[in-house]
Amino acid sequence: MMLRSIAQKYHVPAGVLSEDLARDALLADLRANIKLHSRLSAILFGTICMITIIAVLALAFDLVKGEKLHITIVAAAGLSIPALLEMMRRTVREWSQTNLMVTLVSHSDEQATQVLLKKLLKGVG
Repeated sequence: MMLRSIAQKYHVPAGVLSEDLARDALLADLRANIKLHSRLSAILFGTICMITIIAVLALAFDLVKGEKLHITIVAAAGLSIPALLEMMRRTVREWSQTNLMVTLVSHSDEQATQVLLKKLLKGVG
């Protein structure tokens, strides 16, 4: 789940009176989001490393054999690695924002949490 959808789930508008505290459930969802993004980051990093190693080995094999496939190998790695790096950048950004939210929410009361969620949904911060 994305950070914005978690914020929408637990934001209570100012005029609505609510007796249940969303802070504990919000923290649970944020921690689950951190686990998800840490796994995604590890998978993407492993995939990038694997593609890089395969490309280097294939280029070395190509140089020994002399089959002139190195342009195809470099092109294939050149197309997949930037896309994976962009996916990893987005995953790490979401992971970092979620870690920040966990820190802020765990050290604030319910009213401050709702103000923080409201600012997050407005796009500030």
